[in-house]
Amino acid sequence: MLRMSDIARRAGVSQSTVSFVLNGRDTAVRISDKTRQKVLLAADELGYRQNQLARAMRTGNSQMLGFLGGDLCDEHVGRMLDGALQEAEAHGFTLKILPHREGADGFASIRRSSELRLMGVAALHLPRELVRHLYEESMHCSRPMVLLDTPVPLDDVPQVATDDAGGVRAGVEHLVELGHTRIALVSSDPISVLAPIREGAFRAVMAEAGLSFEEDNLVRGNFSQREPNVAAARQLLDRSAEQRPTAIFCMGDAIAATVIQVAAELGLRVPHDVSVVGFGDLNIAALCNPPLTTLRQPFRHMGRLAVRHLLNAVPPAEGEEAYINTSQSQMLESTAHLPVELVVRSSCAPPPA
Repeated sequence: MLRMSDIARRAGVSQSTVSFVLNGRDTAVRISDKTRQKVLLAADELGYRQNQLARAMRTGNSQMLGFLGGDLCDEHVGRMLDGALQEAEAHGFTLKILPHREGADGFASIRRSSELRLMGVAALHLPRELVRHLYEESMHCSRPMVLLDTPVPLDDVPQVATDDAGGVRAGVEHLVELGHTRIALVSSDPISVLAPIREGAFRAVMAEAGLSFEEDNLVRGNFSQREPNVAAARQLLDRSAEQRPTAIFCMGDAIAATVIQVAAELGLRVPHDVSVVGFGDLNIAALCNPPLTTLRQPFRHMGRLAVRHLLNAVPPAEGEEAYINTSQSQMLESTAHLPVELVVRSSCAPPPA
């Protein structure tokens, strides 16, 4: 079994020096960079691997952050995770993923986050009840948290999201500029924390444009399940030409892709008979036939920004520098609404004559 004394003997330094270097406390006792490199080289040559769990138990610093919630099968969740992982690894942290599956015990995941001694938790797409429980748990153990794409207002909790209202406005205004007046909306499940924001923005833009919005032109699909989207699309499209909407705004790209498929099954041409707009700019958007006009969300940047918020709130170990420098810290806003970009492809055209 490799011991500190073995590394000290190989590097030609004291055991205390080895301990300071390997535990990241070398800056507190003014160990030179040359000595530090000798210790690290000796440790590497001897095959030393730090036991992070033992270190966490000894110091209370697990170097682990948590990512709680989200369906890992969803592409946009994967993109957020990719950005979060990159940012965490750049600062020497590990990201523990605790997915929240529909019907699962979310309270158990929250308890697990405390048992793992996570130093901070990012919550994604959690129901309001679980968000508030996580908040109480985090306050109890003095652990920072951040809400990612989860618009639930909490005191002193940073939020990272996109400007969904601005994105809806850009998409609807694009349709209005093309001449559409009969525009339908395929929303998501009522329990979604995102649905009220996007629906409210849709109604506001329609009203500002002086357009009426019939309630039978609001139907509900699902961000990841196809069957509800098929039913919603048929509800809008299986009508006479006089009653059918000439354009459909969809809450997500998967919903929009299904609308395009159902339109083809009904003998309708996109965009000649009906225009379609999505939201997200996932990979499926460019693969649709025709390619989908949509709103691009910067998912990877959202994940990176969420981790920066956590690292900004995590206190550094004694004698160590802050994980986020002053200039980066000053750029962080308590509520970040990142811009959404309209990506025009081929699924929209002026309404049929």
